Amino acid sequence: FDDDDDFGGGGGGGFDDEYDAGSGGDGAGGFNFTGGMEDSQLGADGLVAAPRRVERIRVDYARATKQVDVKELKATLWDSLRDPRVSPADPATGAHSFHALLADFPEDNAAGATEDISVHMAFICMLHLANEHGLSITDRDSLTDLDISGLPTLAAS
Repeated sequence: FDDDDDFGGGGGGGFDDEYDAGSGGDGAGGFNFTGGMEDSQLGADGLVAAPRRVERIRVDYARATKQVDVKELKATLWDSLRDPRVSPADPATGAHSFHALLADFPEDNAAGATEDISVHMAFICMLHLANEHGLSITDRDSLTDLDISGLPTLAAS
């Protein structure tokens, strides 16, 4: 039974019970606690100098809460997507444009004021609709719009 705690099987590489704590780091028999830092990086008190401070950046964000009913937003997007007068499908591909869908978003909707409905909120709702109804959302080559396809026909729904 071998209980000398080497993991290397006796050939080194594991723990060594004969480690000399006096041979570490600074060559003077003790440890070097500066972590490889040069003396020029240390202050007079032996501490690391304070990091350079960056200028404060002002970020303008919405300070007023926006009330949007997500369930109603999804319903309005779904109704608009299925109405060929609001969101006509591309005759070549049969896909609907996400950009056109938002551009023709009805002002009188139950979801909330149109200025409160952001593109990212509409996109998240569209992702939910795609998941629920098996739609496909793909990007265009120009990366300026998204195509929404795979809508069931009115007779099938």
